[in-house]
Amino acid sequence: MIAGAVREALAAYLLMLSDPGRVLRFAGAPALVFVVFGLVQLTAGPGSGTLFMLLSVVALVWVQGLWVVRWQRFMLLGEDTAKFWDMPAETRVWKMGGRVLLMFMAAGLLALIAASLLVGLFLTASPPGEGEGPSVAAVLLALVPVVGIVMWLVSRLGPGLTGVSVDRPALLGQSWRATSAMGGLPAFVAFALVNLPLQIIPGLLIFASLATDNPLLALLTQLSLAVVQPLMAALMAILWARIWSAAIDQPLPRRVDLEA
Repeated sequence: MIAGAVREALAAYLLMLSDPGRVLRFAGAPALVFVVFGLVQLTAGPGSGTLFMLLSVVALVWVQGLWVVRWQRFMLLGEDTAKFWDMPAETRVWKMGGRVLLMFMAAGLLALIAASLLVGLFLTASPPGEGEGPSVAAVLLALVPVVGIVMWLVSRLGPGLTGVSVDRPALLGQSWRATSAMGGLPAFVAFALVNLPLQIIPGLLIFASLATDNPLLALLTQLSLAVVQPLMAALMAILWARIWSAAIDQPLPRRVDLEA
């Protein structure tokens, strides 16, 4: 089953990279919006905090929803008509973007609760009088389960959202059951393989910019995120669509065979 998960992740990469022009068209203007908000974030003053945060959330919901919907409709319906400058605001786009964001937020909240309990146990078991050492170690230790729990929950529930892209209901319960093999490990492995490799460079740039407070590194970080985010959304959408059509709901009549 793990080998199958690796093959699914590889198939998602091959499908995405089979047509670089499609990748560019589907990323399109929303990627530029992502860049603009990233650059504004670097220069925003303290008075623009609340309004900018609200606009950022709205933009994030829209761009993520649009990227996922475009790739899933391509996978399931063969729809390949999007142009670079197209910026539709269809209901399904907002539904998908909002549900993806809510799913990540809910998974993150549950992960933080679990990590907080772990940190509390770690601090309780640590000997007193060691200054800030235990706290730093506890925070670093908590990062691993936080990321792991979020990815595990999203990898099991995410495929059920695919129906939203094709105007069908979200099937989270069916998705949870369909990915239950080995406690969800194959789904987790496949999801990790289409996410973590792409986050290496932006992650290193984020840590470097925070450590040095270098504006050039901060700019490079935003640009790298603008490139990586649409690619991650594409891979995630492809993987979820493949799981959805194979194990969650009936394939659509117009679906084209795009097996890699």
